[in-house]
Formats: sequence, C-alpha cells, structure tokens
Amino acid sequence: MFKIAVLMSTYNGEKYLKSQIDSVINQIDCEVHLLVRDDGSKDNTCSILNEYQSKGDLDWYSGNNIGSAYSFLDLLKHSPECDFYAFCDQDDIWYMDKLNRASKELNKDKIGLYYSNTRLVNEKGHTLNILGYNDKQKMSMEAFVCSGGIIGCTMVISHRLRDIIINHDIPKNIIMHDYYIAIVCMALNGCIIYDSIPSIDYRQHTNNVVGIPTGKETIIRQRINFILHKRKKTIDNQAIEIYRVYEKEISAKNAKFLKKVGNYKKSIYARVSLVFSFITKYPNWKSSLFNRTTILLKRR
Repeated sequence: MFKIAVLMSTYNGEKYLKSQIDSVINQIDCEVHLLVRDDGSKDNTCSILNEYQSKGDLDWYSGNNIGSAYSFLDLLKHSPECDFYAFCDQDDIWYMDKLNRASKELNKDKIGLYYSNTRLVNEKGHTLNILGYNDKQKMSMEAFVCSGGIIGCTMVISHRLRDIIINHDIPKNIIMHDYYIAIVCMALNGCIIYDSIPSIDYRQHTNNVVGIPTGKETIIRQRINFILHKRKKTIDNQAIEIYRVYEKEISAKNAKFLKKVGNYKKSIYARVSLVFSFITKYPNWKSSLFNRTTILLKRR
C-alpha cells in the first residue's frame, strides 16, 4: 500500500473545510498522511484543524500570510517521507479512489506528475454538469511554459520530483506552485500523465483563489480583464527563474526555450517569434489564439 502525503493550505476556509478533510481521510487503498499549513486565517479554521488533529487525522502548523503558491511549496519542504505527494485545496470534495488511481500511474523513483479532470459543483456541492477540461490536455512543454493548464488540486507528484523541488532554490517569481512544478517536470523530461476521468468535485464559489469560468459571458469578461490588466507574476520572469535554478540539469533545447520566453518582452521581434512559434502546440484553436494574442500584447 502506497504512502501518500496530502498537502493542504488553508486560509479562512471554515465553510467547506470539514467536508474536504473527510473526503481526504476516507481515501481507499492507500496510507494517507494529511499535513496542513494555515496561511494566517482569522475565522474558525484553526479550531477545526485542532479538532481533527486531536483525533489523529492530520498534522498542521501555521505561518505568515505568504499566499497559496508559496504556502504549498512550504508544505512540500515540511512534508514527511512518502511515495507520492498530492496538493489539496480547502473547499473541494475528493472521490474516494482519487489517490489510488494516481498512485497506479506513477513511479515514485522517476520524475513524474499526474493530474486529472474535475467536475464543477456550486457552493452547495450540486453538480453543474461541467468538466474542468473539455479537451484532451496534451500540450508541448513550450506551450505549457507560455500558458499553464494544470489544476493543481488534482496534482500528485512522485517522490523523485518532490526531492528535486525541495533540494533547489524556490524562485521568487512564480505564478502558481502547480504551474512552476509542472514546468520543472517537463523541463527535466519527466512524465506528465493526464486522467480524463474526474477525480474531484471542484467547488466554484465567490471566494475561489483560482476558479474556472462556467459561462460564455464570464469567459469573455475574464479574458478581456486579462488583456487589460498587467500582472505582477508573469511567464517571462517565471521562465528566467526556472532557467537560473535548473540550468545545469535541463537539456540545451529546453534551456533555449526558457530563455526565449524570459526575453520575449524585450523586442517586437522576440514577441513575434514566440507568437508564431510552431513548437508551442496548444490544446485547441481558441487557446492558441488567446495565448498568442496576449503574448503579442505583452500581457502574459
């Protein structure tokens, strides 16, 4: 039976926290070690964590508010020795075979990452009959560096990948922990496994840190907002940081592309070259058009 560390970051999550914890500790055919880091909650979250800790269901610690991305990476550094490591949000519901399915696909001693589809539900847990992914999620490393595309709350990584991450510097400019870890895995020619069958109910509510737009109007509004507003964390800074940290371990081809993304805002030639790059293979034409447009406008 595989040992799996489940890493959960909480922040003012009292509303849905108990149902999420219950779905984690009720996983079948694996040994679960639930470790929680609270990112400075002001509500009843810590009391709930104490309640479960007193029953031996989890361990938890608290820290300053550093945001979800760095909170999860801190959890990874503090995680126990296990076969695999899973990231967990505070407000979803996991299917009881989620971790068992993932562990069957991965080899703990190889660089690998598993993620799955999701089924979207509303605040009350009622299904919206919408999947998180509607296409086969197969992108080139180059396209992923430019756009991301993995839902981190479904991600499970191998022991080998975890050791690589925690034994290197953590970059200061990363967009999200799942985005960063997936790029590292791809840049090191690791295995990326996508499961099209949903493994969680992904709750959509007003306090989502990262949510999925569910209607055409919402999608259009979100994309317009993306184009109009600049972000503090961007793909160029992230790519340069990953190149800096892993330069000695990645292939010349992958290193060259990371530097290309890292320098894409420096000239119109660099932007056009990235926009029309044939090796950036996105999952569908809509994704391709949006990502190439936002690159041209220096909005990624």
